[in-house]
Amino acid sequence: MKRYKVDGIFSVRPGAETGRIFLPPVDSMEKNTMWGRLHIRMRLPEDGLCHIYTLAGNDQVMAGQRLDSADVDPDRKAGLFHTYGRKAGTNSENVLLNDMSGRYLWICIEAMGSGKAVFDEIFIENPGDEFMQMFPDVYQEPGGFFQRYLSVLSTLYRDMQSKIDESDRLLDGENADRELVRLYARWMGFGGVRLGLTEKEERMLLLNLYWLNRRKGTKAAVLRLCDIFMEAGPNVMDVAKEELFLAFEQQPDPVRSEKFSRILKRFLPAGLRVRIVCGQEPARCDGHIYMDVNGVLAPLPEGSLDTGAQCGRCTVL
Repeated sequence: MKRYKVDGIFSVRPGAETGRIFLPPVDSMEKNTMWGRLHIRMRLPEDGLCHIYTLAGNDQVMAGQRLDSADVDPDRKAGLFHTYGRKAGTNSENVLLNDMSGRYLWICIEAMGSGKAVFDEIFIENPGDEFMQMFPDVYQEPGGFFQRYLSVLSTLYRDMQSKIDESDRLLDGENADRELVRLYARWMGFGGVRLGLTEKEERMLLLNLYWLNRRKGTKAAVLRLCDIFMEAGPNVMDVAKEELFLAFEQQPDPVRSEKFSRILKRFLPAGLRVRIVCGQEPARCDGHIYMDVNGVLAPLPEGSLDTGAQCGRCTVL
């Protein structure tokens, strides 16, 4: 099965008149292509009405001069669809493109209503009906009752197959739903809901959780957690008796440091305390210094420890 996608989100606010959207032509790269099924997601106003017209052909130049040119009046373009094309459906998100043959496919959407109409997730699938292809030619009457009946079953089958094809996304830490990310983290022995993690932090932690669990209590695990939650490695890392000391250049954030400290404890030996110190703006000379003359050192900012105690002032010679 081949799928041709039309990228973009298209909208129109028709009001009292008919609003028209002319989609870019779809190229199958093969002459006399039998187009199958068209899917368009519609978001129409409450009283909205939408008609879909299609036109196919092998000659892009002749049709393109009339359909793709911005100089051609929209009413004249619509007239070409009404005269040489066919009406594929009304207010239907899935329509069969019976008797549409040609390398190129043009699509016109006419919307009516008082509000805004939005169309996206547009794609065409070939063949349009797999079930119909399994029967002898005598039963394959285009647009007949038998084809319309089988198209209902074919649509149900395609919806089921589409869900099966996309099921791998449920196991993707980057694209899965946030509740699934939390569930997978609990499966791996880490329930981080009460830690106040952001969605980005939860996903990053899940992607690294298997690697971290195999390296609990190691320096490599601590450095990886620093990259995830502090977005930088520590400038000073020291392990004393029953204490891990980490110093960072970045500005202090008590909430962030407390959250990081709780997470670290889950990957460190029991009883090991964690002390995190963050720096502040460094002292610097003012702009009046010239050859070490008239230089004034700006007042040193006061540092702070993880316990909230103030550091004493330093003397600079």
